[in-house]
Amino acid sequence: MAGCAARPRPWTRTRSCGVGRGVRPARRDRPGRRGRAATLYRAILQFEKDGPAVTGEREGNDAVARSTYKAWIGLYTHGPAVVVQFVADEDDGVRRILRKWEIHRETVTEPGDPL
Repeated sequence: MAGCAARPRPWTRTRSCGVGRGVRPARRDRPGRRGRAATLYRAILQFEKDGPAVTGEREGNDAVARSTYKAWIGLYTHGPAVVVQFVADEDDGVRRILRKWEIHRETVTEPGDPL
């Protein structure tokens, strides 16, 4: 156990191994690879418009969020109020909605976006 205390993570509040460990900062608060700004891609699922959301996210690579978006369309869009979105959150705070599924149809907001 002494080895654990010698290697604290930057987000820990104490030097213990798992006890009193702090919360890891949100991805937006951490720099991208090699100090570059990275885009945070998200798949967002809401069972009703403007309701609570479930998200799946990936920083710098859209493949995971894109596959989550496709899977959620297949699983959850049988309900008429379900909204599924595929968005890109830039480091400067801009959110781009790349694709959106609601009321049994998909809207592509970025031309040329492959699915």
